[in-house]
Amino acid sequence: MARPNRYLLGPQLLLGLCGKQARAVQWAATVQDGECVLSRLAIAIARSVINSGARSEVQRQDWHQALAATVSRMEAGGATLVDLNETVLERFHEYRTHAPLDFKTPKGRAPLAQDVRLLITTAAVMDLVYAEYDDLYMEQLRSGTNVRVQAL
Repeated sequence: MARPNRYLLGPQLLLGLCGKQARAVQWAATVQDGECVLSRLAIAIARSVINSGARSEVQRQDWHQALAATVSRMEAGGATLVDLNETVLERFHEYRTHAPLDFKTPKGRAPLAQDVRLLITTAAVMDLVYAEYDDLYMEQLRSGTNVRVQAL
């Protein structure tokens, strides 16, 4: 019998859940919280995006509260919270320089950031499905690696 899928949420998906974006909410309706894995790294990336993207202190606080509430709700529903571990760091060499892993920018393509590559390594090591909004790198993962992905 095949093991059920468990999903490592990417930082943009996590932010989409906080902002109740349609694609994120529709995806979340198809999975149980207990099938989700939240990386402390993805949460930190989401916090960084909030800090750099908020137009005001009030907006920053609102988004931080929404993130904390989303994480708490998911944990209460059975989601697993994980840290980077030695095994992930040992396997990071596989994705640290893997090319192409590019994302779309307004000016074209750019190499995928190392923090997201650590999340991809985490998904590979823990045999999780990396769930994130669709981007060029998601197709590149699907076609050029063994990492299981679900693009929204």
